[in-house]
Amino acid sequence: MRLSRVIFVGVLMVATTILFDADCLPALTTSPHIVAATLRLPRLFADGMVVQRDARLSVWGWATPNAGVLVSFRGHTARVRATANGAWRLTLPPSRAGGPFELLVRSGNEHIALHNVLVGDVWVASGQSNMEFVVASGNDAPYEIAAAHDSLIRQFKVPLSWANAPEDDLAGGAWVPADSQHVGAFTAVGYFFARDLRKSVHVPIGIINTTWGGSAIEAWMSRASQGLTDSAWSATLRAEDARVDAMRASLRAKIGALPTTDAGLVGGNAVWADTSLDDSNWAEIDVPAFWEPQGYEGMDGVAWYRHTFNLSESEVRAGVTVSLAAIDDNDITWVNGIEIGRTAGYNLQRTYRVPATALRVGRNVLAVRVTDLGGDGGINGAATLEFGDGTQRSLAG
Repeated sequence: MRLSRVIFVGVLMVATTILFDADCLPALTTSPHIVAATLRLPRLFADGMVVQRDARLSVWGWATPNAGVLVSFRGHTARVRATANGAWRLTLPPSRAGGPFELLVRSGNEHIALHNVLVGDVWVASGQSNMEFVVASGNDAPYEIAAAHDSLIRQFKVPLSWANAPEDDLAGGAWVPADSQHVGAFTAVGYFFARDLRKSVHVPIGIINTTWGGSAIEAWMSRASQGLTDSAWSATLRAEDARVDAMRASLRAKIGALPTTDAGLVGGNAVWADTSLDDSNWAEIDVPAFWEPQGYEGMDGVAWYRHTFNLSESEVRAGVTVSLAAIDDNDITWVNGIEIGRTAGYNLQRTYRVPATALRVGRNVLAVRVTDLGGDGGINGAATLEFGDGTQRSLAG
């Protein structure tokens, strides 16, 4: 049996260790180096935000250097003067649960009004893929999404971004309510936790979702806790940059310029699933196996696999099911250009019944578009054809 053929497209990123100083997490501190010409708040301070009840409220941001800043919330007002670099921070007295309220920030002729602010309990939902797993991917997701209607549960999703040095603000993010429009993207653990908690505490719940699946623990630790001096930190960054550069060079040597679009899927049309496609210049790859050990270290993105198999007239009459035990992470699968199934989830069984109209006596073409979002990627479990009479044929090779 000839090997499956593969081509890589739409490379998203080269896998790398995430490195930053956890003592200076974005949106949690202000930097003395910022110079702000106008009044500005961190992205975490926005319409619909939830702040912690019964605790002093810290508010910070940037303004014209040396300008006075006034913040008002629920009848309390605090004043501060921005530093020569424009940074400022102040605190307001503790506040009981409730809302919605308005938080007003003024400096000279400038002002910012945050609307629909709630006071309740704020939880940080952090960790790897178990906490990152979203409601839309869970059991009974359509029912849970349709039943979501509690606007007093809100999430702020911290976007996946990183830097080698502390940054002053997040790359994006917004507060959204737990309704049918938004809850599908909530952390599932965080949402169900908040929903159940609301039954007993009866206060608004805010979830700050800082998850990143597969991230290393060192990325969440400070330099000091890892015993890294400035020189050791610089050496670590140089070594990491060199490792990433080497991986990129290896990938370019193998597949050429790293593409940014998928030429195999154009306007929803799977042109690389067509039986007439000439794939003779595609690379050969072993299946089942991850692609990283086969010369594609660090490759996260999209790959297309093609494989041919022959069927007798009796096998076509019996019917065929394609079984793919594991794909990391997501797939869309075609037989002879006809889509037979798609699945999102690296640990899920794929069992796709092939329509009789898609099968042919003689040569048939199986095409699988694999999307890998991080870590290992590829078709890494048993791949078989299963016939209506109970017999099986392995597609391994």
